[in-house]
Amino acid sequence: MRTLSLLLLACRGLLLPAIRRVAMRRRDPGAAHVALRRMLEAGGVTTIKIGQYLAIRRDLFSAETCTELARLFDAVPAMPPALVRTIVDRELGQPMARVFREFGRAPIGAASIAQVHRARTADGRLVAVKVQRPGLAARLTTDFRILGAVARIADRLGLFGTLRAAELVAEIAAFTLREIDFRAEGETAARIAADPYSGVRVPAIDWALTTERLLVMDYIEAVPLARILAATDAGEPDAFARIVPGVAPAAIVARLARAFLRQLFVTGLFHGDPHPANVLVAADGGIALIDFGIFGDLSRDDRATLACYVEHLALGRIDAAFDCYARLVHPGPRTDFAAFRRSATAVLADWHRAASDPATPVALQLTARYQGFMFAQMRAHHVRMETRHLLFWRALGMLDSTAHRLPGDFNLLAAIRRFFADTRPSPIRRAARTGARLAETIAVLAPEAVHAAAISHAQRLRIETRIAGAERRAEAQPVRLLALALAGLACALQAATVAVSLW
Repeated sequence: MRTLSLLLLACRGLLLPAIRRVAMRRRDPGAAHVALRRMLEAGGVTTIKIGQYLAIRRDLFSAETCTELARLFDAVPAMPPALVRTIVDRELGQPMARVFREFGRAPIGAASIAQVHRARTADGRLVAVKVQRPGLAARLTTDFRILGAVARIADRLGLFGTLRAAELVAEIAAFTLREIDFRAEGETAARIAADPYSGVRVPAIDWALTTERLLVMDYIEAVPLARILAATDAGEPDAFARIVPGVAPAAIVARLARAFLRQLFVTGLFHGDPHPANVLVAADGGIALIDFGIFGDLSRDDRATLACYVEHLALGRIDAAFDCYARLVHPGPRTDFAAFRRSATAVLADWHRAASDPATPVALQLTARYQGFMFAQMRAHHVRMETRHLLFWRALGMLDSTAHRLPGDFNLLAAIRRFFADTRPSPIRRAARTGARLAETIAVLAPEAVHAAAISHAQRLRIETRIAGAERRAEAQPVRLLALALAGLACALQAATVAVSLW
């Protein structure tokens, strides 16, 4: 009975939404993006998490689709207090009243995975308690196991050609399941906090009270940056002065930029979702980061390649910049790499011209703007990028866009130059202080550029190898179709579970 209902609901979950999307795309492309997001929302937690993963895959989907899917990160309805108390009691192994003197009934934040409550421990410490929604791990594990089995059958039948469906399912599952282990999130927060030069405050984890599904950490008295930006966007120009009096917006931008650039280019471990709601502003002007469920971890080679790319781009060495960028992407079977090079270098040349001309409006220099153009070229030429690199660009783009919502003229390229000038001192850099802007860029990026050069001799060989083995790689269109098919099947799984429970 379950198998029959699953097959029927799979047809409904896969075919009908696809037909509707095609029809709506012809009439109104924007409606198709909204319909996809609503379908994923209605499918339950598994499809919401799949949608959140797809939201970062700008190498597969348009900027409009990813922007709409990013709304799946927004807040969701809270769990009732009685259910929260039951979960906390179970995780602690005792009534929570013995551990917490106070526990807020209403959450201070709620998302698809968990919600957070303000509480005070028996010994008087103010803490934030992140409570995972019930049955989440079991539901996700079961759904991804079924999706994996279906994907393996599809691979054996060759339904997606050379695309390995099981590999994509495993990638999405790994991205999602690591977020539901709060011990892993706590370890990420602790690793970032351990950097003495991070420039941000990270809540300390109470390991004695933390479990896989319960995360207890210091409560930081501060204002979410999202609240300030919302007031500013609503037409309140003095929002900063009212909400955090005495705090200069420029100082916040500088601290935020330095903190994230250090994570991205120096330590390699970075916050993967630097949304303004996850950035807190303290009364003294300090900033704090919260919610480390999504994170990226870049190797030394990754950081060297990215630094090499930035250096050559800043110097106007467009072909060399592309060579560095090419190390981050994977061609597909139908990729014309020469054509991709021509279109991508044209984008990079435009970016360099915009960043080098003082008369260019800052809005036209945005990293997200030109990276969006690069992603469009990647989709057009069937080129893909790994998740950790996509998270890098997402974090950098979000930093750039957040900074531009604050008063002042923020220039990310200039901020990167200053950051490397401060963190990579050298005799050449000191000489560059006389005003040779490009010489400064060469000097401050030299250490990473030298390392990148040490591995760049194999660049063309790697590219040729990727193209030669392209039959083993996925193309954008099949991946898009498979991702949507997985989402539809997950919707069907959710519906089948409900149907079976009713029968």
